[in-house]
Amino acid sequence: MEWLLGFFAWYNLPFIIPLFLVVVYIILHLTGLSWGNGTGTEIGDIAIDMDDESGEDVCKHRFIAAVLNLLNIRGIPLTMLLALFVISWGIEGITFNYALKRGLGLYPPPIFLVSAFISALISLGLVKLFAIGVNLLVPSSREISSSYLNLVGRTAKVIIPPDKSIGKARTTDDEGNMVSVYFRVKNGEIPGEGDKILLLDYISEEKIFDAER
Repeated sequence: MEWLLGFFAWYNLPFIIPLFLVVVYIILHLTGLSWGNGTGTEIGDIAIDMDDESGEDVCKHRFIAAVLNLLNIRGIPLTMLLALFVISWGIEGITFNYALKRGLGLYPPPIFLVSAFISALISLGLVKLFAIGVNLLVPSSREISSSYLNLVGRTAKVIIPPDKSIGKARTTDDEGNMVSVYFRVKNGEIPGEGDKILLLDYISEEKIFDAER
């Protein structure tokens, strides 16, 4: 019982509460229960939710934009970066507090500032390493747009019919790889699941194809 009281001590709460909220958000997001209108589109089959704000789209958040520019981080969803930072900061802060409390035998309030600052520096370093890894593994938006332009004129098989506006289909690229694309039909008959469509044009700004049955 004593360890539980120590875990929820005042100096751990600033780390625990944000950590808990981020974990809840991630669980809701992965289970499809997160808030939002759900109208964003993914980029192919990349396992990164690219419909969140990216580092280049947060200029209105001056402090965050300044930090991202200082770390030279671009093209990574802001939500992902913040989640990683908060999780890392929370775990490291709790760990530092435990080590300091055990080492000193007490916990003067100013120690919290030291713990929070050191945890933040380490977390920023991890975020930077994460961004480097993602940029190495995931093609840039320009490369994705270029590869998608090569799909114009191909036929694709509908796997999710466009209920109101947007549907999903699969086709193959020049190398025979299966590629998932999002499409819309402005004119003509709305295709159903399993129907073939023709990809007429790719709108890079919206990351979607215009298509017809």
